[in-house]
Amino acid sequence: MAISKGARFTPWLRFVERDRALRKVFVILSSLLILWTVALPVPAYGVDVTILGADWDWLLQASARDWLKMCLGGVGAALVHELGHVAYAEIKGMDIDYGWSGGFRTVVRNPREFSSGEMRMFARSGFLLQHLVGSGLSLFKRTSNSYFSRGYMVVGAIGTLTYPLRHGNDGDFDMIDRYGGNPGFEYALYSGWSLVNLVRIEW
Repeated sequence: MAISKGARFTPWLRFVERDRALRKVFVILSSLLILWTVALPVPAYGVDVTILGADWDWLLQASARDWLKMCLGGVGAALVHELGHVAYAEIKGMDIDYGWSGGFRTVVRNPREFSSGEMRMFARSGFLLQHLVGSGLSLFKRTSNSYFSRGYMVVGAIGTLTYPLRHGNDGDFDMIDRYGGNPGFEYALYSGWSLVNLVRIEW
């Protein structure tokens, strides 16, 4: 998650701040929606594609090693997101700090030295790299049916869909908003991308 030090946060989903109970409900519903979606056959271009398998055998038969791979995939999704911020900051020569407050944060210490467009790109770089890697994992047979990829895609989708509910007044979308972008459009874009990655891999 990216934030700029000393900036005044302008929440773009204000109901998140007002109603904590509602935030929890949306997090739960978003997670259930993903599980419901990937557990059902999905018709695509006239072909029946079954996601997660109707019988869930692959999950029931998963070994301890398979579960470890799924957990590593989930951790990998979060790390790749932060790597996107760090990589862009290094390319542009941004002075950054790292911290922890409700999640790992990459903080720009000198935002006034960069244009609004550069700050918006820094904010979106985590989602871009995270879902680009997800798309890459879904392209190849060896990786598209791996337990690592399953963990990566599930955490990537849930993390993206619930992001504004967990970070209503800070984080990537707030930074995009403060620097003149359209956080609602980008949230929809990255959420859709994460779901496409989720259904493209083999379950």
